[in-house]
Amino acid sequence: MRVHLPLLVAAALALPAVASAQVDGPVVRPQKFTASEKIEIGAMVGYVSNDPYNRIIVPGFVGAYHYGEHSAIEVHGGYGIYTNKQLLGQVRTKIARDPDVVSRPTFFVTGNYVWSPVYGKLNAFGEVVVHYDMYVLAGAGIVSDEIETNSPGTPSTKTITNKIFPATDLALGQHFFFSKKTALRVEIRPYIFWEQINDKWDPNGDVQINLGFTLLL
Repeated sequence: MRVHLPLLVAAALALPAVASAQVDGPVVRPQKFTASEKIEIGAMVGYVSNDPYNRIIVPGFVGAYHYGEHSAIEVHGGYGIYTNKQLLGQVRTKIARDPDVVSRPTFFVTGNYVWSPVYGKLNAFGEVVVHYDMYVLAGAGIVSDEIETNSPGTPSTKTITNKIFPATDLALGQHFFFSKKTALRVEIRPYIFWEQINDKWDPNGDVQINLGFTLLL
């Protein structure tokens, strides 16, 4: 027993160290890019993918206050720039006049609540680690709408009016961080413009695909 006593004492001293290493596990690294208590401002450009008559490019702006790591309030606005698609020319040729009603949302602005539940890293081509977060948002606002109506007959009578209507939006998007103060923002944002045309409510849905560059201050 005297011969084995030093070995028993050494083993007893080593056991707590081994147990501690097993319990602690891997080191958890803190989040590298944080948005908490920061103001985000940026420029964005969107493309409306679902308008049958027009190609629509939407330059815009975004401003947000991140009052927590996962929550923010946001203001987003834009202005629609329209060019005709081939379908509009085909309709004009077929019926010898413009369509009865053409709606063109011009300027719009919405306020939104933003929730960012996911933060992660991507290994791009095995060379570059890209940090990102994923967010969803929802909100409401207003839209300035240009409504063109064309009466039956030849020649038809064209009437253009500008009205303000309520708008709602949703979005799913991501920030890709270049640094602690700069990010690329990519999102898909459906809009519903609650238009009233000829005394009837006629919701107009636009789906914008947005790309932007933002600063976190």
